[in-house]
Amino acid sequence: MRRALWFILMFASIVNADYLGSHAIDDYLTVMETLHDSSGDGVAATGAVDIWVYEDDTDVQIVDLTMDAFDSITGLYEQKFQLTAATGFEAGKTYTVLIQATADGASGIITHTFQILASVNVASEDNIDFGAQKKTSLNAATTDLSAITGDKASYKATGFSTHDAAAVKTAIEAGGSSLAQILADSGELQTNQGNWITATGFSTHDAAAVKTAIEAGGSTLAQILADSGELQTNQGAWATATGFSTHDAAAVWAVTMENSKSYAQVMRVFAAVLSGKSSVATDQITFVGIDGTTDRLIVTVSSGARTSVDTWDGD
Repeated sequence: MRRALWFILMFASIVNADYLGSHAIDDYLTVMETLHDSSGDGVAATGAVDIWVYEDDTDVQIVDLTMDAFDSITGLYEQKFQLTAATGFEAGKTYTVLIQATADGASGIITHTFQILASVNVASEDNIDFGAQKKTSLNAATTDLSAITGDKASYKATGFSTHDAAAVKTAIEAGGSSLAQILADSGELQTNQGNWITATGFSTHDAAAVKTAIEAGGSTLAQILADSGELQTNQGAWATATGFSTHDAAAVWAVTMENSKSYAQVMRVFAAVLSGKSSVATDQITFVGIDGTTDRLIVTVSSGARTSVDTWDGD
């Protein structure tokens, strides 16, 4: 018993299964088709599975190919082709895909349609209304507006300035600025860039004139340099520089601290009391210097109080 031949387009995301969508020139279109009998079982084609493509209502085939078996699945066929202008595809046209096959002695034909997106020609249009639908279609075709044909340079978006450079220059100078003057000043600086001191408006005084102006205010560069030179000369022995102390350490210790006693004498007595030996005899306490022999301080005490200083030797 002859079984009926059925075609199903494997394209589940499209409700109307015979529409293959909208595409741009140079896109690739893949068509997949299944052959099965009335019970739903896949059947292999007897001979070739032909696929032809027609433009609009013409009867001239611009694609004439044979579909290939796909992934060793019985009854599943596939063909992929590019929508090039060289093949005959054109923007804005609708195309019919016709598939013909024979299996188990039964022949079948199925058709599908798809569209090539129309180009936007702005050669004679100053403004384009990119409504939601038109904008979506254009974006689907390209992300860089390459679908726009014609003289792109003449396209002017509404709201943008159409003034050329000369008009902009005129508008600037109308406000009181002069581009010519600006360029002249810039050119002068450019010309003198190797010797900025000659540029107009800059100081033309040489070093001698600057020195004279400074000294007129009460400063003397020669004096400053002399003082600096003295410090420089004596940098190995700063104590000899004019204005600095020339006393050595011994002279500093010899300076009187109090009651005719020098710092050195007071320090010797302090050292004896703080860290020297001491001895107690009846009511006297003797403090020996850190030299171990000199009695630096002898005092008389009564009831724990110092009543007299009998000896004070800081020499």
